[in-house]
Amino acid sequence: MTLFPPTIAATAILILAVLHSICAAESDETWVSLAPDVTGWQPVGHHGAWNFQSSFEPVEIGMKVLSKYPFRGETALSNLEGKLRGYDLSPPTITSVRPNRNEVPCYEKFEVIFLLPDRYDNPFDTNTVSATAFFHEPDGTVVEMPAFYSQAYYRTSDGIDDNVLPQGRPHWCIRFAPRTQGRHTYSIRVRDACGETSWGPASFVALTPRTPGFVTTSASDPRFLEFSNKDYFFPVGQNIRSPYDVRYHEKLPLRKRWPKDNSYYEHYFRKMREHNERFAEVWFAPWSLAIEWSPERRGYHGIGRYNLIHAWEMDVLLEQAEANDIFLNLVIHNHGKFSSFSDQQWNENPFNVKNGGYLERPEDYFSDPRARASFAQLMRYTIARWSYSRRVMSWELWSELNLTGSNGESWNDPKVREWHRWAADLVHGMDPYRHLVGTHVSGSHGSHNRELIEMPEIDFVPANGYHGGENPVKIVDVVVDAARLAETLRKPVLITEFGGNWDSASSHLLKSSLHAALWSSPCTALPATPLFWWWEFIDEENCYPEYAALAAFVKGEDRRGPDRKTTWLRVESGGQSGDIKAICFKDDSWGMGWIYRPASFKIADLSDQSPVTNGQLVVSEIKPGNIVFEFWDTSHGHRISSSAIETEKSTVTIAIPEFLRDIAFKIRVAAASSPVAP
Repeated sequence: MTLFPPTIAATAILILAVLHSICAAESDETWVSLAPDVTGWQPVGHHGAWNFQSSFEPVEIGMKVLSKYPFRGETALSNLEGKLRGYDLSPPTITSVRPNRNEVPCYEKFEVIFLLPDRYDNPFDTNTVSATAFFHEPDGTVVEMPAFYSQAYYRTSDGIDDNVLPQGRPHWCIRFAPRTQGRHTYSIRVRDACGETSWGPASFVALTPRTPGFVTTSASDPRFLEFSNKDYFFPVGQNIRSPYDVRYHEKLPLRKRWPKDNSYYEHYFRKMREHNERFAEVWFAPWSLAIEWSPERRGYHGIGRYNLIHAWEMDVLLEQAEANDIFLNLVIHNHGKFSSFSDQQWNENPFNVKNGGYLERPEDYFSDPRARASFAQLMRYTIARWSYSRRVMSWELWSELNLTGSNGESWNDPKVREWHRWAADLVHGMDPYRHLVGTHVSGSHGSHNRELIEMPEIDFVPANGYHGGENPVKIVDVVVDAARLAETLRKPVLITEFGGNWDSASSHLLKSSLHAALWSSPCTALPATPLFWWWEFIDEENCYPEYAALAAFVKGEDRRGPDRKTTWLRVESGGQSGDIKAICFKDDSWGMGWIYRPASFKIADLSDQSPVTNGQLVVSEIKPGNIVFEFWDTSHGHRISSSAIETEKSTVTIAIPEFLRDIAFKIRVAAASSPVAP
């Protein structure tokens, strides 16, 4: 364990400064302390306090020169001399312990802030200092939660640019979300090179939960998602990888745009809430919210030293997600970080040996023991800081894993699969809330390595849903293929990127593809809507009502049921309207389906189209009884009609109301009891 490496010696010295007047040949000397606990230093342009870490990279240090009498001339600073003040080698002390409250509802944040000696070169490195909290739950279970080093910030704006600036002194923090009601006790233990110390115990009371808890896979039907209290959850949402997308600006220059910073998530989340979206994907990307990257970018400090500005911004983002009822798939690594051939950022990666790191090739990240130790430290900090939040639905280890490495085959190395087994097991062991863990590939789910996604350590399987060509409903085939995989794997399979081709498409195709993906998804075994990639397009073109319409359709429906399957139904129309398709997710007593005319999706202006007026839906393998059919308008999300058929047969035919492009339906056998989500 290292406490005082040579790099920190400068913070424990006094600087002797000799000031003298060049004209009067007079001089004076003064000692200026640079110790982290010194008072008197005044921040300029921010409200941060002088501390150990700020002394590493000072931007500017100023001195005022005062005279006892009037003076005109020049002064000079000379003969700078450093003097070591001495080290504090006493065991660490835990002071200023402040819990945020003494009572907290289950699944909500209990937070403790405290101070340690400000003497650590790298407070993120557990070989330098390790702080851990021990929570004793009412049933006797002990949960260990690492403490993390933190700094408060605040945001300013001049109407053009936003700035994030430090507020006060750095501190240590513990976050915990109780899962059982009753009194909890907790204590803190800290260890460094000078010894070990403890604080506590103290206690707080966990109250009756106000929320359904964390998202997990369904115990009764592992293809789907549910909350801790077993309530069903069907996430409706979109991808918002980062506040803006350079590729979108280049490929769809529909208007003048300016880059957005992380504060813009508040706008996105508010619009989502207004239209009943509850799910988004967000990346820890070097240009956005990552906490570890090259010091060539502002706020970063290289391997193992984290970007506290971005960490604070992720705190704010989770608070905004909580305020707007949004759940998140958080992506730890985007492929470009460790790729030298696709969207490559390897040239600026701090792990690259050319940048002072220790990896010769990007794929070495999966096998080098030092890289594994670095990943473990990164996830320890990530889980300590954000796992308390029920708004974190899942950790996605990689986005587009198959584009990492030196070429397109690097990811098929058995070492990559073994890394995933190790990493997923590591995260599950660290994370007391057992957030879902998955990994993602470019291309559809057929691009996945089957051995990898079948691992029991991998909880869910995300992939892309892009497709070439000008057929908007091609996405329906992608949705169905993903649903078939879910039925085979018996675990959630998600489409976390889609929207025409990967490098964009026409405005009409994007809108039509969005509609088709949203309405086909609940009519298959997908656990969530596909996440549309072009989030700025949704915002600029106001596609949010599409989500509101679908959310109204699925509200109150519980799609769990181990016997329910994705099925194509037959539509009879007497040849009037050409090819009409119907996809349905059903068993013998319940179903949700979507009927559509593929040819109509290719047409931007449907004013000259004749509606379907004589369609008949044929439903087989249905339980005899009183069968209730509902038909829904997909543009506005409201029920058009409801009718019942009494039958003793297992196949029924029902007249479809007139529709132009598509229409949705629900089936329920009245005698059967279908679970209803709250």
